[in-house]
Amino acid sequence: MSNHFTGLNLGPPLGDQRLDLCDLYAFQSPKDPSRTVIILNANPTADALHPDAIYRVNID
Repeated sequence: MSNHFTGLNLGPPLGDQRLDLCDLYAFQSPKDPSRTVIILNANPTADALHPDAIYRVNID
């Protein structure tokens, strides 16, 4: 998943930087190979995630 907006007329979803998710990383845990580490990061110019948003990651 990636939402790196570009261009003059594009911007973050609903104009809110906190809703702009950038990357999703998944890798095997270096401490426990039976576990998976998931990291989701948001726009670096946002100060926090949106308190009313639902950030859903579906894993199959």
